Amino acid sequence: MTGVRGRRAAAVSFLLAAIIVGCPGCWDRVELEDLGWVQTIGFDIDSQGMLVTSFQIAIPHRTESGAGASTQEATYLSLSIAAPTGLEAIDLASVTLGRKLSLQHAQLVVFGEECARTDVRPLAGTMDRFRGTRGTTFVAVCPGRAADLIKVTMSPLETNPSKFILGLMQQHSITGLFKAVQLEDFWQRLVSEDTQPICPLIAINHQVMGSSPEGGGPGGGAGSSGGSGGSDAQTRATPPVGTQCPSSPNPGGATTDLEAGQTPRLGGGPVEMLGSAVFKGGTMIGTITGDETRAVLILTGDFERGAFSIPDPQFPDDPAAAWSVDLRNSREKVRVRRDGDSVTLDIKVEMDVEYLATKTLTDYTDPRNSPIAERAIADYVKQLVDRTIARSQREFGADFIGFGLAVRKTFLTYPDWDAFLWQLKYPQARITTQVTVNLVRYGESLGPLIVPPSEEFRERRGEGY
Repeated sequence: MTGVRGRRAAAVSFLLAAIIVGCPGCWDRVELEDLGWVQTIGFDIDSQGMLVTSFQIAIPHRTESGAGASTQEATYLSLSIAAPTGLEAIDLASVTLGRKLSLQHAQLVVFGEECARTDVRPLAGTMDRFRGTRGTTFVAVCPGRAADLIKVTMSPLETNPSKFILGLMQQHSITGLFKAVQLEDFWQRLVSEDTQPICPLIAINHQVMGSSPEGGGPGGGAGSSGGSGGSDAQTRATPPVGTQCPSSPNPGGATTDLEAGQTPRLGGGPVEMLGSAVFKGGTMIGTITGDETRAVLILTGDFERGAFSIPDPQFPDDPAAAWSVDLRNSREKVRVRRDGDSVTLDIKVEMDVEYLATKTLTDYTDPRNSPIAERAIADYVKQLVDRTIARSQREFGADFIGFGLAVRKTFLTYPDWDAFLWQLKYPQARITTQVTVNLVRYGESLGPLIVPPSEEFRERRGEGY
């Protein structure tokens, strides 16, 4: 009896194997030509409270071959759809374009400011769980509407918006003026008690675009605002001779202490990334500048390098005498002390200076003067980090810097940490900072500018230049 059953089971298995092997092709195969490749996806809220989902979709035969650059034709198209959910908008876009939209190559998710000031956790959670989206997709907030950002020519140098976004995000480690945040990390911080999320601010600089806040029409052909850079885009990228650069909205202060869309400049691409949006409880509650974002990276040990303008201690009130300083390699140590509900954080930061350019003739490479330079730079950085910490506690009431990650290590179990409610106690935490700066190099040369003795005599007499 057992043998009969065994033979029947073997026959059934053989039959099923023959059926599977005999079925040709891949059941879930999709031809590349049947897909619409989304480069950027944006979310806005319209006047009726409906979610508006915008897509920036590549036109492959122009993007890859560079035909758009030579013919001034569009290299992508933009599409906005009002629907209750983002997934429904994807389906509606597919029946509009005749192609199934794919988010597998989407490089950026942008929340319009009005959308970001609602609870973005449902949207971010949907995007994170949707298997068509990669967790490595970057996240940003756009002051204004995300749909407007998606329409414009992001860069006159690139025909492929995806390449521009990747190149832009690489500036995170080179400048420190924003923090590149990926979707999976953004989502985890949205639902975490340890720390609140931040993400970059990306905006249209209307001084570059001209007087029109919309920046032209959609689609990216010649003379429009999206695509590879038609005649209108080229005019903005290279302003007419004699056009004056606009004044800084932060007179006397560092230009890096601004936010996206505020940089005083002419020419180049209309889009810039600078500063960060701060979230609490899934809702955007404010913004911080590029320099304050640097302070966050310094306090977490993630700052790699960046150029700072430091007031010369000999002429502290003269912005024209400011130093140009290349700060690198932040290293931080956090000591946590807990006494019941009271928390004290002692933070020590150490940084290196690899370039120091001064506008006076003082030789700061002289061992007698080097401590003066190091102390001036350390004081500047300390003021910056103290200001950022104060804003996080008093203005925002949210630990977006990430001190909770260090405080959590003082608890034996996770339930104890969860019950501590750190985000509620953070505004009352006592935080002290200490900054040390090491002048490790003066630059490629070993000393300051060499001038004739007669010029040194003129400066000592106060005649100057």
